[in-house]
Amino acid sequence: MGTLLGIIIVILLFKLLLVLKQSKKPDILKSIKREIDKMDSSDDWDRIFLMFDLHGTIIKPNFIVGNTDIEYYPYAKETLQLISNRSDLDLNIYTCSHDIEVIEYQKKFKEDGIIFKYVNENPDVETSGYGNYEKKPYMNVLFEDKAGWDPTKWKYIYDFFTERYEK
Repeated sequence: MGTLLGIIIVILLFKLLLVLKQSKKPDILKSIKREIDKMDSSDDWDRIFLMFDLHGTIIKPNFIVGNTDIEYYPYAKETLQLISNRSDLDLNIYTCSHDIEVIEYQKKFKEDGIIFKYVNENPDVETSGYGNYEKKPYMNVLFEDKAGWDPTKWKYIYDFFTERYEK
């Protein structure tokens, strides 16, 4: 009886840990809040720059060269629609997709009401004494699955921006 009780406790603890892990807000929210707070408290800073990888970040990868069908992760489309065309946010694509694919993606995003300003560059922030942006574009926040972004966490980002912009 004691062994069975021990197994049940271990299973329940494991399930509790899974629930806690799944409900944890993504770390990128800290970065977004930090950068927005800086912008809000500065007269010299009127916007922040968000860079987005495509596959594994906004859209589910299909691993077929040339196939630009889009299947959004839950809340990715709604979030990007919400924050597109804002004067205080610049949305840019940061991808290794081929140029012809990027053109097709941009058309589809535009049809969905999602506007990205630049692809793999940010000429709005030039090289200066602060940094050299000739090879690496300036950004405040990077959404990139290979850098730790979990695309199942879009709802947290959506909720944050909904609260900020739709009060």
